[in-house]
Amino acid sequence: MSRLAALLLMVLAALPARAAERVLDLPTGRGENMMRVLLLAPEGTPRGALVLLAGGDGSLDLSAAGTIRGAASNQLVRTRADYVAAGWLVALPDLPLDIWRERDRGRISAAHAADLGQLIAGLHRQVQRVAVVGTSMGSLSAANAAARLQGDQAPDAVVLTSGLLAAGNGGLNVEESIPGMRQARLPVLLLHHRHDGCRLTPPDGPERLRPLLAGAARVDVVMLSGGSGHGNPCNAQAAHGFNGLDDKVVEVVTTWLAGL
Repeated sequence: MSRLAALLLMVLAALPARAAERVLDLPTGRGENMMRVLLLAPEGTPRGALVLLAGGDGSLDLSAAGTIRGAASNQLVRTRADYVAAGWLVALPDLPLDIWRERDRGRISAAHAADLGQLIAGLHRQVQRVAVVGTSMGSLSAANAAARLQGDQAPDAVVLTSGLLAAGNGGLNVEESIPGMRQARLPVLLLHHRHDGCRLTPPDGPERLRPLLAGAARVDVVMLSGGSGHGNPCNAQAAHGFNGLDDKVVEVVTTWLAGL
């Protein structure tokens, strides 16, 4: 058993019967650049595990006590407990410092995929299915993992919400940056808002992403509307972040996963 799997076993065994949060620091093998992960376990036997990858710069500024001091309003971060209530074991990873410093390019790096692969392999020791869910900039991390990882390190499904066609600061083109997406064999859900006003995630984004998922076992698209989006069109309070639609987003994701 790997060191990571052993750590996960200890942490999960220590969780009480009712849902609770625990923090796990995972070594990356890159000096002091650890990956801190918040784990949340449901009551009873989990239906599977979800790795939730926040958008923005990816920094949760997660404390050793489990306090999220950054990106707390991110759609996946603010709904983590809802996925637990639906019966899923949830892992919410913070970005290691070296990956965070690389910004967009860190999201699509082999090192970042390897970090997530460690986590996914450990979760596979606990549950049969592990899905990766990335929103906005986090969709780059999710797509990168799907393209690069194999075996027990690979996720069983990928969900991209408000998925990016290009990264912001570096102007990265997704097709050029993550060419392995075309070979990924996993089922993929593209969840988007009809009125997403962010220039990097336009409403026609899912149809423009489809050709990059040519090898996927299946690609399903769900478009939502409504909610109470406002403010900066690329922020979590806008339609881009499904503001006012959190329950619906969780319902769509969990129902899709249940049907695989």
